Amino acid sequence: MADPFVDVATARATLAAPKGDGRLARALDPTNLATWLALDPPERRAVLAAAAGTVHEAMHKAANDRRRPEPERETLLADLAAVPKLDAKTAGRHLAAVVGDRGLLPGVTPTWAATCVAAYLPYGPEYPKIFHDTARIRFLAGDRDGVIDAVTQGRANGGSIWLIRDDALLAAMWDDPRYVALFTGPPEFDHLDAAILAAPHVRTVDHHAPAQDPPDGLARLVHLEKLVLRAGPSDRFVRALLTLPALTELIIHDDVAKVAAETLDALLAKLTTFRLTTHLWGELMTAAEARSLRAGIAGLPPSARLFQIAIQCRLDDGTPVEAASLDDVLSAVDSPLPYVRSRALHLLMERLESGLALAPGDAVLVAGDIGFTATELKERLGRIGVSVARTPGPKVRVSVVGERHKGAAHRHAAAGIALTTAERLRDLLDREAPTVIGAAAADRIRDLLASPDAANPAVALELMRTGGVPDGILAELLVFSRCTWLDKKLREQARKLFMKVAPASVTAAVRDRDTRFTVEPAVASPKPWQRNNYYDLRDAAGALAELSGGDIDAWDVVMFAYRMCGETALVLGWRGMDGVDERAFALPATREILLNSHTATRLPETFGNLPHLWSLSLNYAGLTALPESIGDLPALSVLHLEGNALTTLPDRVARLATLRELRLGGNRFPTFPRSVLALNGLETLDYAHYDKGLRTAGLPADFGALTGLRRLSLRDQNVGALPESMRAMTALEDLDLTSGRIDALPEWLADLPALAKLRLTAAKIADPASVEPVVTRLRARGTDVSAP
Repeated sequence: MADPFVDVATARATLAAPKGDGRLARALDPTNLATWLALDPPERRAVLAAAAGTVHEAMHKAANDRRRPEPERETLLADLAAVPKLDAKTAGRHLAAVVGDRGLLPGVTPTWAATCVAAYLPYGPEYPKIFHDTARIRFLAGDRDGVIDAVTQGRANGGSIWLIRDDALLAAMWDDPRYVALFTGPPEFDHLDAAILAAPHVRTVDHHAPAQDPPDGLARLVHLEKLVLRAGPSDRFVRALLTLPALTELIIHDDVAKVAAETLDALLAKLTTFRLTTHLWGELMTAAEARSLRAGIAGLPPSARLFQIAIQCRLDDGTPVEAASLDDVLSAVDSPLPYVRSRALHLLMERLESGLALAPGDAVLVAGDIGFTATELKERLGRIGVSVARTPGPKVRVSVVGERHKGAAHRHAAAGIALTTAERLRDLLDREAPTVIGAAAADRIRDLLASPDAANPAVALELMRTGGVPDGILAELLVFSRCTWLDKKLREQARKLFMKVAPASVTAAVRDRDTRFTVEPAVASPKPWQRNNYYDLRDAAGALAELSGGDIDAWDVVMFAYRMCGETALVLGWRGMDGVDERAFALPATREILLNSHTATRLPETFGNLPHLWSLSLNYAGLTALPESIGDLPALSVLHLEGNALTTLPDRVARLATLRELRLGGNRFPTFPRSVLALNGLETLDYAHYDKGLRTAGLPADFGALTGLRRLSLRDQNVGALPESMRAMTALEDLDLTSGRIDALPEWLADLPALAKLRLTAAKIADPASVEPVVTRLRARGTDVSAP
């Protein structure tokens, strides 16, 4: 069909013919605008009236193309505005392309903006957002009366009036009483600059911009009550906030690392009803915690106040921490905030002398909660001839400081009594008076903790509370305390026992944000990595081991977590802990193991003790050999070994009668592993080869023994001649020879009855003449063939 817009005469002749306007409408697009604009306005509008919405949309885009001359764009827009059935939403979308949140968009002139308003405003009742953009354009033009009129119409036609109310571009309109009267509530702007323009009316601001330099005019916000900061503020920014008389709530969605402790002290003291919420290393400090901090530091000397603020707000490296006195640290151990108490105890231990020696006849004082029951402490000290004193006396050698000592530690220090911590005392007692529960009981305690009967964990915790924690239970206590479905009281008991017996290196490590994890109960899902927070658990365990210097074992944490939640899929691949530990194969109920990208050079010989394991993925694990015991996995159906350095497979692989999928690509097999040929049930085999420097021997003559194969990948392989025995692979559906080296395509390939896909992309075929006959026959019967 000839182009009806080839010239003006052809266009007019087409328009004069029956249904010519429809033909022109279907052919109209921005590429033939020269002819289009040469037509008279009535002619153009007749065509537009017959055009579909897609044509209107294309012409709108042409009218808003800022590369075109403005008079031409005005003509296009005037024609569109005259179309009686123009889509209102299309009109609104194109008006929105003229003006944005901060003003006219680049390339838009005030004249063109006014032209668009004139064209699109009639569609406002159908699409009220048009009134909002009209108000913006009129405001930028200095037409305040026009703004009032547009907002009034928007309100009358059901527009989202709150969007206009909170529009920062229109903030300066809030000095007009007529504008204020259009809204029922105060504006909520997304940055302070706009709020300052409407200062008398602003109560809340959600500030999305950086909070480094306080904006000019901030002091005008005399009625601002709530401020939300999306970025961590600077010290000078927060100091400027202290001048705002009505501010009662500050929410910071970031940390306060750039704010001085002195400024935070002033901020907390500003008002008794003040609410502060902030994020500290990714952990929320709630308004309640901020109030507790303020209450805890009330009445303390300045240095003690700043010390606790610095700790709670994670300003540990600042001057308040370095300059804190012993009294300041002891005051922090008495704080109502757990983090402050715990961190202060750690700092106290660093400051006190490391050694602790007690002799028969000595006595100790206790200041606060040191993690021992009175009976346990008396019994264990008694075994070395030491007693517990109630008041200072000549026999007292040391005061053991714990949390919430209620000033007792201050009094003991003032009396000249040496101080120590519960951890140092426990180290001494573990050497001199070991716990009643010996190391041999650790397995029994572990079994009780992991029992599904809620009474058994309670028994285990009570045994440890009264008789002490045996060696080797540290990771178990930590994991138990993080199991979300367990009774909160039991979890708290486990946490306290853990903190009581853990070395300082471990208690410090668990405070780090990289070591946080929770254990969820196992749930059903077809994808094992979606069934629990595997990556968080694995990465946290690895970080714990690293930060504690190996004082807690990452595999102990991970494996007990799996045991507790009842999960049957072990997923630890791609990042986190290195190496494969025998404990990864110690849970008999395990059904799936994914240890991809672990740096294991070999697997333990106990590998076969997994009667229910059906899927094993060890891709890119640095393996050079597999244990013979891999053939003793009676339920194994899927085995992935891609990207390793295997040169052979154990003979006992032939015993894997249930194996359905085997992936061996990217290894270093010089010849095809013979043990695979005995896997009669195999349906998927990947034998791809990616090492260009290693030449392989091709396929064995009896390769066709794998008669059940449905999918076979020989990508990049030195295939040579496809064995004649492959004629017997009548179930083969997908054969991938991509980038392979092949002598020829045999004719019998086209006789395989189930072959639905043959991939030959980039294949190097020595006899190219053999390709076309086979490909032609396969395509004729509907097989999908990618040509070489």
